[in-house]
Amino acid sequence: MSDDNSKKDDGSDNALELAFFAPIGLAAIARDSVPPMIDALVERGRSEIGASKQRLNMQITQAKMIGQFAVQAGVPMLRQRIDQQIDSVRQQAGQLTSAFFGGDDPQAEQVGTTAVAPEELDAATPPRAVAAPPTPPATSAETSETVQETALPIADYDQLAASQVVKHLGGLSLAELDIVRIYESEHRNRKTVLNKVDQLIAK
Repeated sequence: MSDDNSKKDDGSDNALELAFFAPIGLAAIARDSVPPMIDALVERGRSEIGASKQRLNMQITQAKMIGQFAVQAGVPMLRQRIDQQIDSVRQQAGQLTSAFFGGDDPQAEQVGTTAVAPEELDAATPPRAVAAPPTPPATSAETSETVQETALPIADYDQLAASQVVKHLGGLSLAELDIVRIYESEHRNRKTVLNKVDQLIAK
């Protein structure tokens, strides 16, 4: 009976230790091991980022070198291809010209190269019509003389005031208004008369 009781006591002690002391020990181990683990993870992340940056820089440098080489090598090749295309077009144009005009006909070779004498050009070219010189406009002095020689449509014009002249303007024709305007602008140049004449002409 004593052996059985001792076994029971040992089992109870083991269960107590497992339930109480094991979590405390696990927490202590985690407390001691987690910070170094975090530091190790951070350091590992930094190293991975640094390596990625280094690989990216190397790829960029290689791409630049390849691009520069392609430009340096591609320009001469492009020029060479353009020259070849130009030569090919010239050859085709020469072949078409020979086929059209006939390369064996000596007269065809002279097409477009025959010189024409100046006398023949003069005979073939019709004479140009010479335009008559424009008639110079009449000067103000000539216009003034014409108006002075023509009887004004308003009697005793020079003795009338501007307000009196304006009263007579409504019954005049456009030609008579033009005569009055020219005469007034050449002599007394009264704004009241000229403005009224312009209003009547504009109607």
